[in-house]
Amino acid sequence: MPPKARRGPGEHSIYQRSSDGRWCAALTLPPSPDGRRRRKVLTARTKEEVLAKRRAALRELDKAGDLPTSSPTLTQWLTYWLENISATRVRPSTQTNRANDVRLHIVPAIGKIRLDKLTPDHVRAMHRAILDKGRSSTTALRCHRLLSVALRDAMRSGRVARNVATREYVDAPPAANYEARTYSQDEALKLLAAAAQVPGGERWATALLIGARLGEVIGLEWDRIDFDPTTDDHADAKITLSWQLQRLTWSHGCDKAPCGYKRAGSCPQRHIKAPAGFEKRPVKGGLHMVRPKTKTGWRVVPLVDPLWSILDRLHERGGRPTSGLVFTTPDGGPIDPRDDLDAWRALLDTAGVPRVRRHDARHTAATLLMALGIDTKVISEILGHSSVVVTRGYQHVNLAQARAAMSALGAHLTPPATQLPPSP
Repeated sequence: MPPKARRGPGEHSIYQRSSDGRWCAALTLPPSPDGRRRRKVLTARTKEEVLAKRRAALRELDKAGDLPTSSPTLTQWLTYWLENISATRVRPSTQTNRANDVRLHIVPAIGKIRLDKLTPDHVRAMHRAILDKGRSSTTALRCHRLLSVALRDAMRSGRVARNVATREYVDAPPAANYEARTYSQDEALKLLAAAAQVPGGERWATALLIGARLGEVIGLEWDRIDFDPTTDDHADAKITLSWQLQRLTWSHGCDKAPCGYKRAGSCPQRHIKAPAGFEKRPVKGGLHMVRPKTKTGWRVVPLVDPLWSILDRLHERGGRPTSGLVFTTPDGGPIDPRDDLDAWRALLDTAGVPRVRRHDARHTAATLLMALGIDTKVISEILGHSSVVVTRGYQHVNLAQARAAMSALGAHLTPPATQLPPSP
């Protein structure tokens, strides 16, 4: 009998399967967090091919420190990632936007690809698919960044050896040039005149005169308005913007005993997934009061005429509803952000001004304040943040400076447009 051939270096884990004749190579990997042994098996048609695969895998193991042992599809990973990783980091509103981008753009384009088979070409194919649907390059950029974060976490979990959505492998799409549409003084006056003719029009005056966000306006509470009745000139009157009204998405809480309901909002154990430290107060159904995203958004704005008179008359007429909100539905409940958006669009049509995003009311306030020569740091303090006003940072501004700025804006937008009649 001829002597048995000696195995070459590194070939002790090489063997041929009797079932199909394919060659296999087993690699020992770092143990799992619970201490269990892990290994990865590579296969090929010939011994030479499996040895080449083994050498490449060893180089990758040396570089990354670990290798994935199995690979889900991108859809499966993103579903897991959204539910178990992303939801613990970002605000619920951001999480909802991420889930929509995954469902509408990423999964339809490349969701069927196995996670470990993703290449830069697949990422570029996603870019093209988004643009081919008529969406902007900003949408493609947002999805690219989202995919990159999800793949970064896949690397940390040992699911993939590289992140093919980083700059090392593929360039991100450019952001689309968007110039915010702001209203002129005449258009702002038309808008306020139209608001004077509709019930609840005071909230549009509030949005335009202090540049507040949608959630800040419909979430404004009476106990956060100080009318300063102690002095004739109400020199210390102010509004504290420290909460926003938002609709948050419910999640099922019945993992061990499924409730049988498809909608998470019907689950008896429903809850809101949010990162640690996220502050919220339930208002009604899925509507919650939440804190601003940053401390910069938590601010005090001087209350000057004409807004002081508008809110004072509203307070005298309506008193305080059970909800404590300044602006409510006819039955005293909170205004749903979706209904508020529909009412905004109807108001613009009534006023005969071009349709703009609801958020652009903030840009209008910023632009008008700039036209009055107000310092950009003061404007940043008033608005909490603005993509129209470029500042070098958020520095403390004396409240007297902010009051002078708001008084100038109030005088700029004069009655009769701001003389709102009693609501029916």
